[in-house]
Amino acid sequence: MSEQQRATGRQVAVAGRRARAELKQELRQGRIDFMDILRIAERDDERGRAAVRLRVGEVLLALPGVGPAQAERLLARTEVSGQRRIGQLGERQQERLEAAL
Repeated sequence: MSEQQRATGRQVAVAGRRARAELKQELRQGRIDFMDILRIAERDDERGRAAVRLRVGEVLLALPGVGPAQAERLLARTEVSGQRRIGQLGERQQERLEAAL
């Protein structure tokens, strides 16, 4: 792999991390909610690709008023792993999380 390819890869990785951080910040501020994240994940743009890579546990913890204990209870009640990525959620899992929130 050339140095040019490595530099490009680093730039892409940094852009992805920034996009995921921005989405979590918007969640914390209440500008978007869990269902917005699911809708964003369906898009084929930078934000959509970032949303797909977020872990469910990270998203729940970023929601206002949801702490580690409540996030664990939500995950246990919905039978969804916190390590699962948003893009890996099936339709039923999405419905269970939506109903729980």
